[in-house]
Amino acid sequence: MKDTTKQPGPQVLKACDEVVETAARAMVGLGASPEMAIDRMLTYCGASVASWHGSSEAADLFRRLADNIEAGIFAHLDRTAKHVRQ
Repeated sequence: MKDTTKQPGPQVLKACDEVVETAARAMVGLGASPEMAIDRMLTYCGASVASWHGSSEAADLFRRLADNIEAGIFAHLDRTAKHVRQ
């Protein structure tokens, strides 16, 4: 599978982030819960990776993402964590 850790550049990364945020806000604006919006985006991403690289690679990618989350990549955003200031 293509190495997804290499980014084409900060401007492209920022633009992609803005597209994802716009899509999420649009889904919520249509009445979807934030959880449903996340489910739909993850489903699309998983299906895309599976169609491009196979189901095994898609599963590996989701495992790496889960490992990164458990390792604390979003700890600064976690409102439930005891170490985060409110």
